[in-house]
Amino acid sequence: MIETSLLMAPPSLLSKPNRSSQEPIRYTQSGIDFQIPPRIGNYTFEEIIGSGSYGIVVRGYDHKRQRKVACKVISRQLLSSSLVLMNLEQELRIIPTLKHENVIEVYEILYERDIIIVVMELCENGDLLSFISKEGLLNITHIKRIFYQIVRGIEYIHSKGVAHRDIKLENILLDGDLNAKIADFGCCRTDQNIGPSIPCGTLLYMSSESLEYDFVDDKKCDIWALGVMLYFFVTNKFPFAPLKNNISEVQNSEGLQEEVKQLIKKGEFTQPYPVSAMILDVINSCLKVAPEERPTASEILNMEWFTSENKIRHSMMKLSSQRKEQSFAGIDRTNSRSIIKMIVRPTAKSTSNIHRKVILNSEYQQYI
Repeated sequence: MIETSLLMAPPSLLSKPNRSSQEPIRYTQSGIDFQIPPRIGNYTFEEIIGSGSYGIVVRGYDHKRQRKVACKVISRQLLSSSLVLMNLEQELRIIPTLKHENVIEVYEILYERDIIIVVMELCENGDLLSFISKEGLLNITHIKRIFYQIVRGIEYIHSKGVAHRDIKLENILLDGDLNAKIADFGCCRTDQNIGPSIPCGTLLYMSSESLEYDFVDDKKCDIWALGVMLYFFVTNKFPFAPLKNNISEVQNSEGLQEEVKQLIKKGEFTQPYPVSAMILDVINSCLKVAPEERPTASEILNMEWFTSENKIRHSMMKLSSQRKEQSFAGIDRTNSRSIIKMIVRPTAKSTSNIHRKVILNSEYQQYI
């Protein structure tokens, strides 16, 4: 029987709304209308800033602690299947226990009769994909810093026995100082889950084994997704995507989806160029078809890209608001339009075992 204690909280646990004269936030999704009162307890709700499969994200304010918050509002009416209920139950149990500077922090969960509200820290710069779409591609120094933070977050959640299983640009949030935070644990799985895993995640980031219904190590799927993400950072393309097709076309075509799956299973992708040998090493290690050949998150952090003389110092782990504009002045905005259109156009098809060029040490500085 599915445990739904968090989803069906008793009346004594229901937060009592303190309604004001303001209008509630109204929203329609999948033909279902629901609304959010202007105030519940210490929180007032201002505007919708995002949406998902089972609800919306609203900007709010915590009057008790005097801080801005993000509120994930989940409609109970949209929780129709037992699998969705089980996944949400698990997410609501796990996310409050995760405490790391590169994982989104959950402050409180409110249980209303028609909605569930997850109150989280507000990441004012939104998700990483939207940020890149607006600002343009990051230069390699900032790619290194943000990727390092993401891997540290993955290392932490894996150490807690949790696999995320849906690592992608949209699930990486950036706070006001442009520090990366891993979010959305709706697909997560813990070491306590019994039995083989089933597919979960976003196709362009999914590993070869996650396309099947019988595999063991979910954490290795996160490592694969890191490789996909780093590849995108340095190319503005996804490694496993049909030629001359954009993301929306892939999402809406079963034929293209099948083509993507075949590329993933073969591990065939165009080697990025020009990219340093150290970055290629990280990408190719993460995108090994055999999951047992992929590194752990801790092993990635110990790869040469991070342990060379150009190693990131602790002072680079966080970016102060005073340094933010100066540090990101080098962002390459020339490809922002192509990011917005999300055109995926590899120049050629090759296997992951072929390196088109290895950058010599003397050339390395221009790419690091």
